[in-house]
Amino acid sequence: MKAVLGPEPLHVAQLLSYLRLGKWRLGLLLNFNSPLMKDGIQRIVNGY
Repeated sequence: MKAVLGPEPLHVAQLLSYLRLGKWRLGLLLNFNSPLMKDGIQRIVNGY
């Protein structure tokens, strides 16, 4: 868990790796540094 200004490509790549290893299709990146939590949620889909 990291609080940053926005999701960086490194965070997206890390989540995609976890999704591939776990054989999951969907993941969420949450940014707790966002003024509104709904603006800090990013949905990532693994298209294997």
